[in-house]
Amino acid sequence: MIPVRVTAIVNPAAARGRAEQVVPAARAMWERAGHDFAVARPSDPEEVRAVARQAVEAGHDAVLAFSGDGMLSDLVPALLGSRSALAPVPCGTGNDFAAHLGLPRRPLPALRALLQSRPLAADVLEVTEAADAPTSSSPGPARRYCLNIAGTGFDARVAAWLNETRGHRRLSGKAAYIWGVAATLRRLTPQRTRLVWDGDQTEELETMMVAVCNARQYGGGMKIAPMADITDGLLDVCVVERLSRAAFVWAFPRVFWGRHLSHPSFRQRRARRVRIETEPPQPVLIDGDVVAQTPIEFVVRPGALRVLAPQDI
Repeated sequence: MIPVRVTAIVNPAAARGRAEQVVPAARAMWERAGHDFAVARPSDPEEVRAVARQAVEAGHDAVLAFSGDGMLSDLVPALLGSRSALAPVPCGTGNDFAAHLGLPRRPLPALRALLQSRPLAADVLEVTEAADAPTSSSPGPARRYCLNIAGTGFDARVAAWLNETRGHRRLSGKAAYIWGVAATLRRLTPQRTRLVWDGDQTEELETMMVAVCNARQYGGGMKIAPMADITDGLLDVCVVERLSRAAFVWAFPRVFWGRHLSHPSFRQRRARRVRIETEPPQPVLIDGDVVAQTPIEFVVRPGALRVLAPQDI
């Protein structure tokens, strides 16, 4: 195996310090394999991006992200178009992007798999929030990037509750998300939504949620877009149209097995660009964090990011 240089970026808050606990074993594992292993512990998203930029400028082959899905999107801007590959080490609540890549759910088995991985050219979603959106602090369009899944509606409300509440921290994956669903159901209401497909096709409807997917799953295993492919150059847009609270609760468990595709209120469409407008404006979930509001636009950037993936993905 050719020696490589890697930067490990550790999020100490991930899963109550789980990330920090595995770093010594990770360093020993990769150094035994002949690789250089540098560790950084940034304290906020801006510092995360700065460390990633330094890794790119130093010519490091990979950035290992000891975190959940949320920190991955913070790393994307620095890594776009570079030869430095992103490698997710599952230490968070959901770890859904790592699962899409076929990595084990536990950090050390995932690190062993990453040692035998190969670079893959993955798509990235470019997210542009309108200048007049309620959360925008920029005079022009605010641009972000999404690696896994973004959405607005019920899923964003669940994510907001999870991010604001400490009571679920002892849980992870599906259990944490189901807790959030139960706590948020009373807020389940349809929203007036306008979708603009590929710049010229407009559709108006009432929705419970809209998920814009690069990868297959979120929420600790919700296979919302089981056919999504991070190398196909397309967005998989999943729409849940208006239905009653009781019908939603009855249908919801199907999504964990990807069996919701035949439900009459669910539909999926592929596109290269989609704009979402809602009345009133709604929060937008991007890779596990609620950081924007509608109106918002998504455009796919094919093959813009190198990621490390097991040989059999």
